[in-house]
Amino acid sequence: SHQAIWRAAVGLAREDDRPHFVVADIGPIANLTGDIAATMLRACVGVDAVLLETWSSLDDLETFARIASVPLLV
Repeated sequence: SHQAIWRAAVGLAREDDRPHFVVADIGPIANLTGDIAATMLRACVGVDAVLLETWSSLDDLETFARIASVPLLV
């Protein structure tokens, strides 16, 4: 499942003993809803921040900003 792949990727990123940040990257999603954004952010367990890359909709960015529990990089 994509969740198992995600957990494995974050786990591998965390294995390095050097100080570093683990950042998730979420690209634009057509027809974004609050539920979709919440699902995407729940999948980001274990990351230090989320990069919202190449988004052009300020409304969509605001949707993430209202519910994010980790820092967002835009």
